[in-house]
Amino acid sequence: DVGNKTFEEIAKEHTYLKGLARLVCKSGFAVTLNFDDIVDQAVTAHVEEILTAAPDTAIANPEIIYHPKVETRQHAPVIYHINGSLPRDQPRRSSANVVLTEDAFADVMLSPNSHNAEYVVNQFAARTFVLLGLSLNDNSLKNILRSSAKRNPANHHFLVLHEKDN
Repeated sequence: DVGNKTFEEIAKEHTYLKGLARLVCKSGFAVTLNFDDIVDQAVTAHVEEILTAAPDTAIANPEIIYHPKVETRQHAPVIYHINGSLPRDQPRRSSANVVLTEDAFADVMLSPNSHNAEYVVNQFAARTFVLLGLSLNDNSLKNILRSSAKRNPANHHFLVLHEKDN
């Protein structure tokens, strides 16, 4: 029930967003399976807060991507909407494609020409990052984790935060 609420109203009700924004900024890279742009707005608000307090800080507004990029802006946290994005606010740009089912996501990741799969697996090997909006029961996630561990046997470490439904 967030369709008609401002981001400030959402953040007041969902207090975890501020900590999540800090985590995304610290890690520098997040992959989200959520379609909305609430995390994007939280990270943007956090960056603006940092820059207001210390204008010379080496941080830039987040770079929101929907497909792999060869290069991203320096000092900008990256939020990768791997399934696409459907922003709440109309002026914001949505992604060209949206993946709605687990089967469709698996097809994208298993495609022999899939830049998305290579990009994500390479990110697993190269850096620490945040994964948002997924379940440990998700077979696509299990396949990505397994593929990453097989390709990079010396470089796979995971920290899992699970919150109970209530």
